[in-house]
Amino acid sequence: MSNTYKIKIDLGNGAPHQTLAIASDPSGHKVKPMRLFAQKGARYELQQIPDAKNTPVGLDQVHVQRIGEDLQVWFEANAQPNLVLEGYYSDPARLPQLVGSAENGRVYEYIPQAPDLKSMTSQLSSGQGPVAMALGGPALPMSFVSASAAVPAEVAAVSSPAASISSGIGMNPWLLAGAAVGLAGGGGGGSGGSNNSSNNSSNNSSNNSSSSSSSSSSSSSNPTVLQAASYGLSFTEDQTPFITNLDLLKDAVPGTGMTSANLFVSQAKEATGTYQTITQNASVTLQGAYGALLVRADGTSTYTMDNTKVQALKQGDVVQDKFLYTLSDGNGHVSEASVDVTVNGTNDVPTFTPAVIGNVLQSATVGSGVTRTLTVSDRDAGESGLGNMLISPTTQKEYAHFDGVFGTLDVTQTATGQYSLSWLCNKVPIGDATEHDLFTLVSKDGTAYQTLDFAVARLSDSSTTKQRYYTQTTEGLTVNGGGSARDDTLCLVGNATFDVTAANVTLKDIDNIELLNASSITAQTLKLNLQAIVQANSSHLLTVNGGAEDKIIFAGASAVDPSTDTSYPSYNIYTFGSYQLWVNQAVKVEFVA
Repeated sequence: MSNTYKIKIDLGNGAPHQTLAIASDPSGHKVKPMRLFAQKGARYELQQIPDAKNTPVGLDQVHVQRIGEDLQVWFEANAQPNLVLEGYYSDPARLPQLVGSAENGRVYEYIPQAPDLKSMTSQLSSGQGPVAMALGGPALPMSFVSASAAVPAEVAAVSSPAASISSGIGMNPWLLAGAAVGLAGGGGGGSGGSNNSSNNSSNNSSNNSSSSSSSSSSSSSNPTVLQAASYGLSFTEDQTPFITNLDLLKDAVPGTGMTSANLFVSQAKEATGTYQTITQNASVTLQGAYGALLVRADGTSTYTMDNTKVQALKQGDVVQDKFLYTLSDGNGHVSEASVDVTVNGTNDVPTFTPAVIGNVLQSATVGSGVTRTLTVSDRDAGESGLGNMLISPTTQKEYAHFDGVFGTLDVTQTATGQYSLSWLCNKVPIGDATEHDLFTLVSKDGTAYQTLDFAVARLSDSSTTKQRYYTQTTEGLTVNGGGSARDDTLCLVGNATFDVTAANVTLKDIDNIELLNASSITAQTLKLNLQAIVQANSSHLLTVNGGAEDKIIFAGASAVDPSTDTSYPSYNIYTFGSYQLWVNQAVKVEFVA
């Protein structure tokens, strides 16, 4: 069974922890040691993640050896150590800590298995060992404060295993119980045995001089550690293009003695996946939940969002892809960082099928009617269907039974997003025009509207071109008049205020607007603007009729003095360039810039 090894670096100054992957090769001697410049007073926590577990735990057993001012650490029976902490002994007053987390969740220091003070990490002589170490002594405080910072007395009292030695606890007083750490049978470096110690001692003694020189130089020049940079990308559903390029080496910090030219990406993975090795001049493609990240060894990378996988996102929804990569300098130093991708959802406008619903009934009689079907589709998750039917801004009802001017409408849901619409005539028009009974439906997410148009034409006057459209609300209203003749009228029934200036209102070829008071409403207000007159260049003149209690609020224009026409003395005429508004003199007009 193979393990994944990591080292967690805690500087003890409140800065974020850094966790790095450590190369391992339990089957041979190919592993190159990770080399880190030891930070004074820092805590280095060794971790292993067995195949069957996701939670990192400390290594049961390791071997350590001091070579000059460096500390070398073995997890496996290799000729080379797995880890070298350069300059570990450069400041005896602020030695780092080498620790691990036991299965009980507490943190312990690595101390010698043999109860010998000289074998303590802090007391090792150069060339001594390697020494077998295991987790032991008293549990360390979970909240770590570096030795270079002020340390409370109660923390200092439990920080040194050496204190336990002098306390005379008994035979091998430092080691934890086997059930807690699993010392029996050995783990990690335990399989190396005495032969490993002998081989390592011989191998490392020959490198003693160069290691000491490097550490000394690094210590005196305040060395830096290789640091990979994390990147955050942001996308929005339906944005174009779907691709973002980035350079993973651009913001990396090379270690002392290295330059950016030495750096390369050695491996990468989707956050929950397995690392994939990236060889020289090669690349890997990592599949995320919402897109794919192409990572090349030279650091150039490309994330491509899969727009088909984010269509279900609603406005305000946020999802993420996360990828990890390891930066290497070819000399054993590595650093892990991430690419975090955020995708923001947007509202997809629902669609109504069919786009127009209605029917013209010839020679309608009370009790005659028509039935139609309607489908409301929305790519946003859970938003296919209808919301409240709009009777007026103050009266909204969930789809059910509604009273119009000439008939009643029943809306019945037959499946998700599917409805049966039944309109039944209960009043036969007596005028000289085709009368339209209008209803407005709104989508479940409240962003799209559809106007239902059920019309009744008198058989005795079937050739008429006049159209009269009756509605109880203008919100979301769409009305397309019958043609170029000035005989299309919008009749606003009942409600106290109608606003045809809203962005969701579409009028075309409407020549006249009539304010028809209901018995419970004695005054109506109509909000107009120039666009209501222009109607996409289809109308140059709009006539408004109403009563003495009614009012027009004209928005977006300064006050205009009206003129009159002797042929139509009861109207005030307001002129806006080539467009005119004719208003019954009984109706008040108020201009709002």
